[in-house]
Amino acid sequence: WTRPGKISNITVLGASGSGKTSLLCGIGHHCISNGLSVRYYKAGALLKDLLSDSIYKVRSLKSIIRHCQVLIIDDVGMNKASEEASNVFYDLLDERVDEMPVIIGSQVNEEGLKACFTGKAQADGILRRLFQKSINIILKGDPEDAEANNHGLTSALEVRHE
Repeated sequence: WTRPGKISNITVLGASGSGKTSLLCGIGHHCISNGLSVRYYKAGALLKDLLSDSIYKVRSLKSIIRHCQVLIIDDVGMNKASEEASNVFYDLLDERVDEMPVIIGSQVNEEGLKACFTGKAQADGILRRLFQKSINIILKGDPEDAEANNHGLTSALEVRHE
């Protein structure tokens, strides 16, 4: 899923405590151990930094993102994105489409994600870039069981490749 011509995004969806972040980090560590450069960000912090007033900070962050081979963005859809944030997120995904994979984690399903982004065209474009040619993982299970085991990976997996 990371090879040229076979690029796929990965979406990991599941309730709070279902093990999404643990799975994202595990995938990231696997990529690093196979020689790929990886960047992990929480969606809110990433968008805040990309919308910063500091031109230097924004350029530097965009350069880092542009050059990493695997981009992981966790907690996508936790808050309603402004129009400007939706545009920035769309542009970020558009630059990577079919070139370098994006892995996202979210507590909300596709419809919930769509509602998080301002503007129908932007929301549709973001979802197309995330879910087309993607491996979709839905973690199912009781978050309380995950917390009791301190692993977060006690959930059942449902994997779809589209």
